[in-house]
Amino acid sequence: MGVLEGGTGLPVGLHANFGFDVQPFDSSPGLSREDLLRIPPHGLAHRAPPTATTQPQRKVYMGERHDFLDTPVYRRADLPPGVKFNGPAIIEEPASTTVLLPNDHVEVARTGELVIEIAREEE
Repeated sequence: MGVLEGGTGLPVGLHANFGFDVQPFDSSPGLSREDLLRIPPHGLAHRAPPTATTQPQRKVYMGERHDFLDTPVYRRADLPPGVKFNGPAIIEEPASTTVLLPNDHVEVARTGELVIEIAREEE
């Protein structure tokens, strides 16, 4: 796929390989390329701060220190970028489970990663 289509600078064969065609940048909507780069990844709409919806809570064993705690369970796919919350919590996804102990903090980055701050243990 190293061949470039005449004048566009785009690889030939995108449709054959990936099922879609890529068109060169078109500013017909009246937005410049710089304007488009300033649009947040989730559009132009003003939105309230993201929130996380939980599934029913479960009793989860959080070690000798905390024993069993009622713990909210989140589906990873339902956590939008920007959402933040503290543990205890369980975040489930098909290939893994993330456990937040009490007072741990998680934030979903703009790029989708979970950024976790682990709470300091009290002495």
